[in-house]
Amino acid sequence: MKKFMLGVVVYMMTMTVWAAGSGLVGPATIKTMYVNGGWTQVRAPELDASNNPGEEAAYNPSGCEKTYYFAIHPSDDNYAAIHSTLLSAQMAGKKVSFWLDGCGGQDGAYPYIRSVWLFTD
Repeated sequence: MKKFMLGVVVYMMTMTVWAAGSGLVGPATIKTMYVNGGWTQVRAPELDASNNPGEEAAYNPSGCEKTYYFAIHPSDDNYAAIHSTLLSAQMAGKKVSFWLDGCGGQDGAYPYIRSVWLFTD
């Protein structure tokens, strides 16, 4: 019963967060990484909102214009840690989840990664 209640509480908190324009997506495998001087973008097709009809808000909580990449910026305090985690995950074929908040990347059009979870199983 305690696990069920914990699950309900976490679910309700997540739904509240999504309504506020941020949220957790994943897990998924990174298929493409695009590095530029002004941003790094990764692509995980399972997380593309256009591949999940009816669930767009869950995969694009900030309502960004485009959803097939997820972005980070070199000016972020945690850029080096997130960048190396994303690269490691892609090279090892491991799954990741992202905490998204806002839009960024090329033309500020993609969901913005604030943190990353790396799965080893």
